[in-house]
Amino acid sequence: MIKKNIARSGLALVAASALLAGTVVPANAAKRTTIAIVTSNELSGLNSSVNGYNLTINGDVGYLSGNGFYYFDDKKVLKRNTALGSYKIVSQKPFKVQYTLNKGRVWSDGTPITAVDLLLSHVVSSSTYSVASGLGDPTDGSQAPSFDSLGYGGPYDRHHVGLPTLSADKMSATIEYDAAIPDWEITGPGPLQFTLWFCSLRERKSFRAFLPIRQLEPSLKRLSLLIKASI
Repeated sequence: MIKKNIARSGLALVAASALLAGTVVPANAAKRTTIAIVTSNELSGLNSSVNGYNLTINGDVGYLSGNGFYYFDDKKVLKRNTALGSYKIVSQKPFKVQYTLNKGRVWSDGTPITAVDLLLSHVVSSSTYSVASGLGDPTDGSQAPSFDSLGYGGPYDRHHVGLPTLSADKMSATIEYDAAIPDWEITGPGPLQFTLWFCSLRERKSFRAFLPIRQLEPSLKRLSLLIKASI
């Protein structure tokens, strides 16, 4: 579920034509394919929505390697990623937004991507869910919750109502809000790198115990494999 402005790091294109003003590059010159990223930190993880990894470089790489329902083009205009799916307002009162994934989209291991995967974004963005599932109270300043997520306290957390609901074919998830959200297009599920969030065995059990859907198991299984592969 990407919900904050991320400062973009400076990009410096290394090109011979930029060294001397007025230099003409021959038509048969080799194309430059390298981009140098100027940053003050090293890449430490793709989890920039967690406090421990909230670095600009992590957010940049995560954004470029992720895949969500929207993106910003080179003119800073929000564009819908129709290759992944679609989203729309399905009700004004109560305010509801439905996200639908295209069929045939798969994870790198060939497993189909479904709306069940979108629920993980709710898991790490809802304070209500965190408390009810025993993952800790994000508002308790004395102890960080199991997911020290930057999503807590954001627009989604403050305005969502209950749990997202899935369609019969599990390809759509509908989110209800307590009021119309001006930035509703960037308030819902974020890039599909959210499966990289780390969780313990106790937390995975909490998912199963609280969410009234067994369908979450495939997502958690993929999450476990990603965790093992990254250690």
